[in-house]
Amino acid sequence: MCINLSDLIEIMPQIKILRVSESFTSNVYLIGQDAYLVIDTGLYAHNLIDAMKKSNISLESLQNIILTHSHVDHIGGLNELVEKTSADVSIHESEANYVEEGDKEATAAALFSLPLQGTPIARKLQDGDIIRFDEFVFEVLHTPGHTCGSICLYEKEARILFSGDTVFAHGSFGRTDLPPGGNSKDLVNSLERLAELNIDILAPGHMDVVNNGQSHIKKSYETAKIYL
Repeated sequence: MCINLSDLIEIMPQIKILRVSESFTSNVYLIGQDAYLVIDTGLYAHNLIDAMKKSNISLESLQNIILTHSHVDHIGGLNELVEKTSADVSIHESEANYVEEGDKEATAAALFSLPLQGTPIARKLQDGDIIRFDEFVFEVLHTPGHTCGSICLYEKEARILFSGDTVFAHGSFGRTDLPPGGNSKDLVNSLERLAELNIDILAPGHMDVVNNGQSHIKKSYETAKIYL
């Protein structure tokens, strides 16, 4: 399964992806039916806001935002989205202060000359935390390497992994030369951990959503062992 650029497209029941034409922004995932959870906001809030309106989804129904890490292409729309929805925000504890303080260096906003405002964090996540939303039970996996606080969200029953920028389809993986705390050895270790999971749908922070995700992750792990 490959998802083309569009508005909100259903991956599976109650899980939709938003991909837009701006190449720099991240994928955004909208989860739920009456109340909603978002994984990453993308660079601009208006993309998700417009897509929700087109799908007749009220902004008030957005209750939670989970950030896979603190890079600006994943959190740039956060402040506006929180102001318009009052959603609670969660991120790994090691990167929470960068979001709260609007740290332009750590979030790479300064690197791309982008503005960034601080946003309060409601929940600081740790490895092994469980996030229950509607029928879904997401396990937080701390997968450092791309950044020090990168996380993936694993739904065991649905066999879906939201992988942020830790791992992508077709043997790709996140770069390790950016703040905060990019580390090649950590990324290889994180990919090794993910390769052991029973995953069908791989839903990464950029590019395609794919089936047979486990094979894609194993390919990424083997590639990373050679080049990192």
